[in-house]
Amino acid sequence: MADHGKTDVSLRLTCTRIQKEINDKNFLIGSKISAWEGFPGGFGTAGPDTPVMDLTEPIDLIKGLEERGAQYFVQSAGSPSITVSLTQADKKSPYFAYLHMGFAKIFRENLKPETVVVGSNYSLFRDGKNRLLAVTPEESSLLAFGASNIEKGYVDMIALGRQSFADPLLFYTDILVKTRKEKGRLKQDHT
Repeated sequence: MADHGKTDVSLRLTCTRIQKEINDKNFLIGSKISAWEGFPGGFGTAGPDTPVMDLTEPIDLIKGLEERGAQYFVQSAGSPSITVSLTQADKKSPYFAYLHMGFAKIFRENLKPETVVVGSNYSLFRDGKNRLLAVTPEESSLLAFGASNIEKGYVDMIALGRQSFADPLLFYTDILVKTRKEKGRLKQDHT
């Protein structure tokens, strides 16, 4: 089992070292952080023999990195080699994507307003054809969830890594232009 305390110290030292080496106020420092790995003893659990969530350690980590100059965090979850369906929710387990929204909200609540939180795992939502029940396809699309979570202040932006490969023309749609016109300028300048 990994010693998360050593990982925490190593990440904090790395952040401090980068700041000292790169003497440029415009150079952004941040990290992708898995909030909960989803297996006994994994990061974000209550102990070595339980998968029960306890986000004390991830919250302490992001706060510590923020204190050392981190300006953004990409929220993640799962472990790609162990809990891949949590890391990358898919059609068989679409509801795992909801967990990511909750983790991002918890990150946001524990960081300074100027620290950017980037939400992840939105690709599953696609155009609303995602097998989610209790919501309409229009309400459960990638753009609808992304816009809603930004508007509610849960995240500052969403990551679209895999989605950009699946739908490379997504960024050239009228929907994004219309959304920006309706929502106006960003409410918080981050850099």
